[in-house]
Amino acid sequence: MQTIFSNSLATGAYSKGANDPLPIEVTEEVSPIEEQGHTIDEITESGNTNGGESSGSKPPLAKKPKMTVEDPNIAMVTMIGQSLGNLATAITNMMNAFNSDGEIPEELYDTMMSIPGFDTAQLDHYYAYLCDHPPQARAFYKLPLSSKVIWVARYIKEHL
Repeated sequence: MQTIFSNSLATGAYSKGANDPLPIEVTEEVSPIEEQGHTIDEITESGNTNGGESSGSKPPLAKKPKMTVEDPNIAMVTMIGQSLGNLATAITNMMNAFNSDGEIPEELYDTMMSIPGFDTAQLDHYYAYLCDHPPQARAFYKLPLSSKVIWVARYIKEHL
């Protein structure tokens, strides 16, 4: 101490100027790694697999936000509700697409009335069925006459 404070002033390498930073008191702190029983040297050695040392230090891992659910049933109901909402939307879109091209050929009635061998009441009944089912009406309209006779006969046998 006599070397540092001769005549009660700091001299030489131990003196500070007016613009020099104030000294900081260094205390020894225990890092979270050392609390777990590992030293920093052990962690560094186990992390270096290529034998070289890194010139930079790794930033600490970001903390992930924890999501807590008070009741797991609420989370389940929420997920099911969202899934059912998506399903309902898909069904609605499918029905809109189905109904948009659900037009019946304009000449279908005249074509049906020209089919020989059936009563007008039977043909009207089958025409009403085809109006309720546009995809089948379009398929029926494209058939040749012999196939149309078979389709009408089959319908009459099953329903009348």
